Amino acid sequence: MAGERRRYLRVLFEETIQVETADWTDPMATGLDISLNGTRFHCEHSLTEGAKVDILFRSDLKLEGEVRWCWPIEWYYQAAVEFTEISEDEKNRLKSFISETTGEPYPDFSEDELESEAAAETEDESAIEDDEFLMDEDSLSNEEGMFSGTLTPFAFAEKQVIIVDDDSERVDAISQYLIKRNKFAVENTDKKSRLWPLMKAHPADVILLSWSLEGEDGIEMLNGIQERSPGIPVIFLAGSVSLEERLEGLNGGAADFITRPVSISSISQSILRILASLAMSSGTGGSEDSSEEDLGLGDEEDFSLDGDDDLEFNDDFLDEDLEL
Repeated sequence: MAGERRRYLRVLFEETIQVETADWTDPMATGLDISLNGTRFHCEHSLTEGAKVDILFRSDLKLEGEVRWCWPIEWYYQAAVEFTEISEDEKNRLKSFISETTGEPYPDFSEDELESEAAAETEDESAIEDDEFLMDEDSLSNEEGMFSGTLTPFAFAEKQVIIVDDDSERVDAISQYLIKRNKFAVENTDKKSRLWPLMKAHPADVILLSWSLEGEDGIEMLNGIQERSPGIPVIFLAGSVSLEERLEGLNGGAADFITRPVSISSISQSILRILASLAMSSGTGGSEDSSEEDLGLGDEEDFSLDGDDDLEFNDDFLDEDLEL
């Protein structure tokens, strides 16, 4: 299946399409990219992984597909669908449609490239797990020699992350990303009083702490965490703050101070770098899954957190963070 998925090149595709399920129809879904094997798009409703959907490109071209993944992005969703049981005739019609809408011939792989791809997959079993719809990622190089080996999204799978924030939408978005993309174990609380028993029940490896938690002082909470559990890295998450406040947090012992707008992949990378630094200093490594794939500096399942006091998702992330 992986060989078949990677048989076709993806191209940018910014056309309006219609997505149909048994329960709803979205006639104004927006395409992002497409190949002869599948497409990625924005739609108004959530899709369940593995669900069957129909994609109507035009009146004479409707293809059945299976949902590979679906992520929430503020009031809409980004999803990837793999075409199932697509015939050669449908492939040819889809190829013509892609060429007409993009204005360029659809770039097929040559037979030599297909054979090389198949040989590479035979040599590397982990390639079978790759997904055409995941971002083609650049590897994250070892920074200042802090980690021996390639830093990957799953390098520290099962590490415990606790999020302390009273914005449920933001917490849900970050949690979903860290769980699915990094395989972290994630817990959250919106109150200082609940943090201490939560840390006792789920010893944290990293804490994401809101700088502006209602009724609390960020530095006081940081000090309390350091007193109860010395050595646990704390990453502050904040909206618009002054340089003095940022420096106050860092000087107070925070491992990082992240201000919005920021992509969630940047939060993930900060956690991975911090865990890698701790592993290097203690002489331990990451999890056994660390060889599965390189960590990208951009990510197609990416979200962006806005800088306002009341969080809004940043629509500009598609132009800035999405690397095709």
